Amino acid sequence: MSQILQRIKKAYHLEKDAEVANFLDIKPSTLSMQKNRGRLNLERIIERCSELNKNWLLDGTGQMWEPEKSGRCKIPIFSSIAVAENHEVDFEESQKSGDIFTDIGQNGLDLPMTDDVIGYAVSVDSSLHQVKKNDIVLVDVSKKKPRDEVSYLLSTDHQLFCGRIKKQSGKYIIHEENRSSSGSNGDFSIIGEVVCIIRKCDF
Repeated sequence: MSQILQRIKKAYHLEKDAEVANFLDIKPSTLSMQKNRGRLNLERIIERCSELNKNWLLDGTGQMWEPEKSGRCKIPIFSSIAVAENHEVDFEESQKSGDIFTDIGQNGLDLPMTDDVIGYAVSVDSSLHQVKKNDIVLVDVSKKKPRDEVSYLLSTDHQLFCGRIKKQSGKYIIHEENRSSSGSNGDFSIIGEVVCIIRKCDF
């Protein structure tokens, strides 16, 4: 039973049992009682997780999402992203502000279909000219291999910003148009590649 809850957390980027209870629209105490008894309300879970492949949800086999409902996948949007020492996103310490459904693509946006894509709500104007305050940048956190003139979500001095990098003297540095300060010394980490920008969203 606990594995089912872990799969729900993975699919919907939830961290705590209380968040799962909120997602299932039940009280945390009710979920705790169900866990203690070893009897989850599977009917409620299947109803609330209708986008998930039931085989994957219940026993971990097959694809995570139902193919015919793949357009209903959610991308989690974060208002702040914590970066661990290994340069990976620390989802437990990051502040989630909502989700966006990928079927917004029917309205003209071609959103990526992968579990590795997260959104970041930009809180200040970026030096990268096409990214402004309140934009949502969708970032593929699996794409960290540096490439010239590709836009990334970067981290340096515990701050996040969107920018480009370039190779110079055998190493990658932050492109000068993005950082006018000492940030161009190569001391940065790549959170992921920017794959899409959604303009002026408020969460």
